[in-house]
Amino acid sequence: MEKLKRALLVVLAAACGDPNAPQPEMIQVSDNVFLPGTYNVAQGDTVWWVWAGRVSHDVRFGDGGPSSPVMLIGDFRRTFPTAGRFDYICTLHGGMRGSIIVAAAAP
Repeated sequence: MEKLKRALLVVLAAACGDPNAPQPEMIQVSDNVFLPGTYNVAQGDTVWWVWAGRVSHDVRFGDGGPSSPVMLIGDFRRTFPTAGRFDYICTLHGGMRGSIIVAAAAP
């Protein structure tokens, strides 16, 4: 419960910023699952992972791009400047996988 409270505080703190600034898309890092598992965003969007589980996890991308450290609480953000599919895993939990699908920007 304490970790959920901390995660909510992170979300609320972010919400207090500039209301006109683009808001990142959010994925929950929970116990052995990323919620949602597949996420569709536009080219240039930022995705935000927020830890809400009871055990440590990380977000590790197969493309060698920025990845998170292993942590129990906290958050991680990554911006996707190019279109494509970006698969990621938690290196501590083999079945914990996710994908970011980035649609190309309109010409």
